[in-house]
Amino acid sequence: MDAILNFMGNGGLIIAIILLIVAIVASIIRPLYDLATDFAESKKALIGVLGLVVLVLIGFALAGGEVPQYAVEKGISAKEFRMIGAAINTAIIAIVIVAVYLVVDIVLNIVRN
Repeated sequence: MDAILNFMGNGGLIIAIILLIVAIVASIIRPLYDLATDFAESKKALIGVLGLVVLVLIGFALAGGEVPQYAVEKGISAKEFRMIGAAINTAIIAIVIVAVYLVVDIVLNIVRN
């Protein structure tokens, strides 16, 4: 049972890192492609990339620097713990932004119709 839980924890972290890398690569390649083909459209993509960078910086700024005892026992350094906290904060902020956007969009569609 411990092996399954250990794999699920490590596997989930590995999948999250892979998805983060894919998102970063996609957010870099798309603006470069748009810049080469149509500069007017690339402004929107560049604003999206800038927004993502700001979101990650906010998540990193909100990440705590104190490492709990259980993390120290597992060999997690303060830098690693702060990066994990930054990723979690970034995800939470993104989820809140999307939820607010969806609610506002629904309300505006109801009011317009």
